[in-house]
Amino acid sequence: MAQEKQETKRWKIALVFILGVMGYYVWFQSFYNILAEKTIYPYSSIAEMLKYVGLNLSSIAIMSVLLTMLVFKNRIFKSTALKIISDFAFSILIVAAFNILYLLILSAIMGHWVYLDWAGTFLNDFMILLINEVVFYVYNFNRKAEEVERKHAQMLQYQYDALKAQVNPHFLFNSLNILYSLVEIEAGKEKVCDFTMKLSQIYRYIMSQQDCASARVHDELEFIKSYVDVLRIRYHECFDLTIQGFDNVREHTVIPYCIQLLVENITKHNVIRKDSPMHASITVLDDHIEVSNPIFPKSTLSSSKIGLRYITQLYSHHGKDFKCVNDGKTFTAIVPFLY
Repeated sequence: MAQEKQETKRWKIALVFILGVMGYYVWFQSFYNILAEKTIYPYSSIAEMLKYVGLNLSSIAIMSVLLTMLVFKNRIFKSTALKIISDFAFSILIVAAFNILYLLILSAIMGHWVYLDWAGTFLNDFMILLINEVVFYVYNFNRKAEEVERKHAQMLQYQYDALKAQVNPHFLFNSLNILYSLVEIEAGKEKVCDFTMKLSQIYRYIMSQQDCASARVHDELEFIKSYVDVLRIRYHECFDLTIQGFDNVREHTVIPYCIQLLVENITKHNVIRKDSPMHASITVLDDHIEVSNPIFPKSTLSSSKIGLRYITQLYSHHGKDFKCVNDGKTFTAIVPFLY
């Protein structure tokens, strides 16, 4: 598949090059005819026109190939100014050598010395060189921009993977502590089994999404249901979360674990106890999801906001706008759909 794409790309480049040479020839020949002959059609017959078209078009095509190779292969200088100067100097040598060789071959074929307009050919080749320089630097600018974007995307992915690597063991550690507490206080067998089942569902989902760039909203919300069941036990029924619009979910997708990170943030930044129970909500709307919670701030908390920052950057990379609204009483995270 990759080889086929590469082959298709080469054919497209070749086609664009051929059309570009022909288009340039028509423009230059018309311009030259008007400038030198005062008319766009100075030929006495179709045969004469075809002869000049063949001679001039072939020389322009050959010079276009040579000067394109020069501009794109000349790596002597890294400095832009020095490269342009060296391209210009080498192009003069190439044009002079080509014109002499072309003149000798053409004169031998015609049987007499052929007149060559050196000023016209140098002007023509200078224009070809200028076009190639512009194409080269536009191409390199776009290539470097794509490379920067690719490296930025890789960096975000590495950061996100690192974040998941931090969150998952932390959650497992807390969950095992809860399980130990349930066994220690001799909670009912049914409660321990239910907790263990929810925990296994959570980690089954985490493993299934390990290498995925997106996740279906339906699957994420099912995952959140199990996650919240564990949080209810962890916070002694003082944590609750309602999901609105779940039945209206279509084939939309989001970044994996982002909703779980937002729910985890609720527990991380707020006091959750019997005198201030947490009642959070998730609302599924037409083009985004809202995760909201009342604010019961912890008195001592230093937060790097690493989770929110990475989610923002990841969505920005996808051309989407993740944002948070804090009015002092309620914190709302607005999660756009990827699709």
